Amino acid sequence: MRGPAHNAILPFPIRYKEVLYPSFRQLMLSLNPPATVKEVTIAGRLHRRLKNGEVFSDKLLKECFYTAASDYQGRYGKRVTWLETADGRQSAEAIYAALARDVPVSYPLFRQRLKSLEKRAAPITQAQIEHASILNNADWITSYGGGRRKGFTYEGDLYPEYKGEYSAFTAFLKAIGRYGERDLFHSRLKARWEIDDLLSEPPMEDGTPGYIYKITDRMTGKCYVGLTVNKPETRFAQHKVLAHKGGGSLLHEAIRDSGAENFFIDVLEVVEGGEGKLAEREIDWITLLETQHPNGLNKSTGGQIGTYDGRPVVWDGRQFRSIIAMCRILSKETGLAEHVIRSRFSGGKPLPDKARKHSKHDDAGTPLFRQHLGLLKRARDRGDFVDPAWQDYERFKADVTSTPGRGRLTRIDESQPWGPGNWTWMTHKDIVARTHGKAVEAFGRSWPTLEEALKEYGIGSGTYNFRIKAGMSVEDALSKPLAATSKKEFTFEGQTWSSRNQACKELAARYGITPDKVKDRLVRKVPLSRWAAMDGKR
Repeated sequence: MRGPAHNAILPFPIRYKEVLYPSFRQLMLSLNPPATVKEVTIAGRLHRRLKNGEVFSDKLLKECFYTAASDYQGRYGKRVTWLETADGRQSAEAIYAALARDVPVSYPLFRQRLKSLEKRAAPITQAQIEHASILNNADWITSYGGGRRKGFTYEGDLYPEYKGEYSAFTAFLKAIGRYGERDLFHSRLKARWEIDDLLSEPPMEDGTPGYIYKITDRMTGKCYVGLTVNKPETRFAQHKVLAHKGGGSLLHEAIRDSGAENFFIDVLEVVEGGEGKLAEREIDWITLLETQHPNGLNKSTGGQIGTYDGRPVVWDGRQFRSIIAMCRILSKETGLAEHVIRSRFSGGKPLPDKARKHSKHDDAGTPLFRQHLGLLKRARDRGDFVDPAWQDYERFKADVTSTPGRGRLTRIDESQPWGPGNWTWMTHKDIVARTHGKAVEAFGRSWPTLEEALKEYGIGSGTYNFRIKAGMSVEDALSKPLAATSKKEFTFEGQTWSSRNQACKELAARYGITPDKVKDRLVRKVPLSRWAAMDGKR
């Protein structure tokens, strides 16, 4: 059992109505009727009043549990939060009131964000105040979230317009629109990849090799050693393009000085074994050939590779391409949760024989049973309600399994309780669109999201965005007919499609992968006979 927090001033165990509770959380869960005020508000009220010397009692607890905010403020006065800003000491409420009227962030959340900033660094800047008032939760966490965040400075050549300092690497990825690839990029950072290689190289698929290459300047004899998952000739061409665009690396400067025609490329090694092995061999070759500046054109020799999820692992005599892959495979084989497998692996402990059960029900431990428990728990924690019929797992199971679907279980009307008539299956994409989508108005009509309007008019998002940037109105961007386009037949291994795009769509459906992954394999001419093995399918 966890004890009280280091700064708690509540007496433990807590006595309320002659019952002892081991923790504040346990007390909150046991209240009948439930508290009418949020738990964080109750904790704040108790903390302030006990700190001011008030005697702990049932009356005090009851008042904190059930007194509405307006009545509580009328009785004890309004709380003022003072903050140190670049313009001096100001109240959070005054700062919020001075902002534009259409601020999308509520005052409590705005205040909480500024308080968290003040704890880390004072004074708070005007830019931070603006971000606290307009960023959604995902973007705020990316830029200012807690944990062991480190500042990041981008000095590469791929995105010259984004050079500069960022609060974190993920904030930079947000800025360049590649946040969705953060897991791959983080693993490459830990493996000491050069930043532009990290961003430009496609994922290294299972069973496909990587390359260590050397680019030589005939005029000076200096060399550059790099790694690539693409064909080395393709990477060489990319370096030439970046040099032409003004890239600032030693290699790109040398290409401009000596002329691209005076450089040639050699493949030093074909590397099997994943991206971790590829990075190790790059470091070895840079050291062996002494290509680090000033002897060569590499800025650094890299560093020791830390443990990360992209490195092959062996457990119980079996080899897996990464920790993540191991957890996913063993979870499917044993029914254990992936976090349990990872915890056991990290602690050097054997896997349990079966998933832990907290109930004697035959379904205990299954995904559906756990989903029902999670639904009830979240409802309790958030103050939501669940229809009495769905308090019973058997009724919940009968309803949900009678209408199978894809995605997540979601309420149709978020303001109504979970229950037999208020649920549906929705994909993550649809949930995001419903929650964060912005309404679009045109032709006297309104669509809840841009995607729905585009779908109705048969216009792609890229075409629409291009038209808007070109100065078209929303109506014209939606309704202007598409110009005729020419399609070139595409043939691969004896099969012909009307276009490569059509080939990507059909092969993606056939092999159960994304069209982008299909396109990558077609470009690299990976034989179809290898595709199933690359995706772990036999």
